[in-house]
Amino acid sequence: MLIIENLRKKLSHFDLEIDRLEIKNKDYFVLLGLSGSGKTTLLEIIAGFTPLDQGRILLNGEDITKLPIHKKK
Repeated sequence: MLIIENLRKKLSHFDLEIDRLEIKNKDYFVLLGLSGSGKTTLLEIIAGFTPLDQGRILLNGEDITKLPIHKKK
């Protein structure tokens, strides 16, 4: 299960904000949005390529927010 809580990332042209997103195991999840709406930025934050300003990311109950990229599953 992936849980994102209180995510905030200030970018030059907008702020990405997610209060709570929960994706359960075996669920399908699709990111839809206009160009520049934050889809890629969200995926880069989850993967660890882009640091977030606030919030946390839990993967199967483990806080992976500050884990180095090579230690993320």
